Amino acid sequence: MELTPAQKRAYEGLTRGMEYSSLVTLWGGRGTGKTSILKQFSEVSGGTILRLSDFVEAAGRRDALQFDEAVYERVREALQGEDCVFVDNVDALLSVSGSRLNPRHDFFELVFGALGDLAEELHHPMVLALEHALPLSLQNRTAFARIDRFGAEDLQILFANLLPDERSRGLDFDKILRFSPRLNAHQAKIACNRLARERNVTTETVLECLRQFRIAPLVGPGRVPALDFSALKGIEALAETLETHLLLPLSEHPTVRKYGLRPKKGALIHGPSGTGKTTLGRILAHRLRGKFFLIDGALVPQTPDYLQTVRDIFETARESAPSVVFVDDADTLLAARSSRMDVGISRYLLSEMDGLHGDAARPVCVVLTASDVRQLPPALVRSGRLELWVETRIPDTRTRREILMDRIAGTPIRVTAEEFDQVVGATDNFSGADLDRLIWDVRDLLCRAEITGAPLPGGVAPLFRQAIVGIAENRRRVPERPEGMTLAGHDTGTRVR
Repeated sequence: MELTPAQKRAYEGLTRGMEYSSLVTLWGGRGTGKTSILKQFSEVSGGTILRLSDFVEAAGRRDALQFDEAVYERVREALQGEDCVFVDNVDALLSVSGSRLNPRHDFFELVFGALGDLAEELHHPMVLALEHALPLSLQNRTAFARIDRFGAEDLQILFANLLPDERSRGLDFDKILRFSPRLNAHQAKIACNRLARERNVTTETVLECLRQFRIAPLVGPGRVPALDFSALKGIEALAETLETHLLLPLSEHPTVRKYGLRPKKGALIHGPSGTGKTTLGRILAHRLRGKFFLIDGALVPQTPDYLQTVRDIFETARESAPSVVFVDDADTLLAARSSRMDVGISRYLLSEMDGLHGDAARPVCVVLTASDVRQLPPALVRSGRLELWVETRIPDTRTRREILMDRIAGTPIRVTAEEFDQVVGATDNFSGADLDRLIWDVRDLLCRAEITGAPLPGGVAPLFRQAIVGIAENRRRVPERPEGMTLAGHDTGTRVR
């Protein structure tokens, strides 16, 4: 099987390293082909590869706490009998014996230190293949060969190796790479096994296959309704702002690359409850498909793995970059008077938006929604982190009329022009969600009247009045915002910083 360009460079680095050092590290992310490189090097230059199965066998009936001894004896035996030893999956060995839950976790440092000494004494190279950091006892002692992140040429070789009959010819690997910048060999193999059953393999079928088989986004296209901005009335300026400053830089249009547009670090959608903030999130989820990731109240901050789950979401988002992490009701999740766990997520969000955990090649835009901006951590809303501010508002008279007409259309509700004008006037200060509920409440009342045969001498107007009173009562029980709250500087429908 042909090595990819990135793997060939690592192979050459491994060769050079072994010329002047008995200790060599082969570093690469998961699925970058470390085992393939070791296997090919072993076939050409000799030596033996020690895999996890070899160490499990060596452990035999030993006590679990003696696993480090089994590793030491197996590698020592190989070093004494072979000219070169390759130890694969070192991370897995460290995770077993190097765990802090293991009372002998420090012994593993001694094991690798002693094995390094033996390799240097015998002049028999020992190559360690791993994803993360070396044991401390070997740091600064080894030569280093690295497998770079795959580019379009690497994907081309991977697919040629995995798909029969040159079926990968003609695929746009630049586009595939933009869609999945961190596609690895394991994921490519899964995709190609599926694509091998296709009669005609195209770039689009590859992308669709990757959507299904790569790390699943937290919100997939099947989990949200097919919404667009027309689902919300009176937001034309807001929709244009989101299209221009949020969605366009995330697209793959050639003109976007021509102008060097980059996704925003962060965006804030703020406004009263019921004005469409979460619906905007659903629209973004539908438009972005596998590049949209959701953090909301379903992730309970009090659970021990809460912060790790958030980290996993961001890591998956980076793998799908450019992408959006949508934090719904951020003012509730990240309230200024928060617990220690919430402070942890706030700090993590800050570092993500400052680029401390990411890189320019894998941009992730963090979009927050909030009803009360004052409840957000001050450091989060300072200039430079939230580059786009968008405000949703209580609908005005014209917008309420449009919403009510849209919601009544196609229902059994029949109102005269005069009755409709009265309803529009009586719903002043109602949010879009309130208006949705109003129509559903009237439908409930109308249905019950029809089933029970109750007379409606006044038509539907009394039902509207009854439903409006009920919603208004509920609104009075739950204040929308603390009194005196103002949003200085947000006097237009949208604001771009």
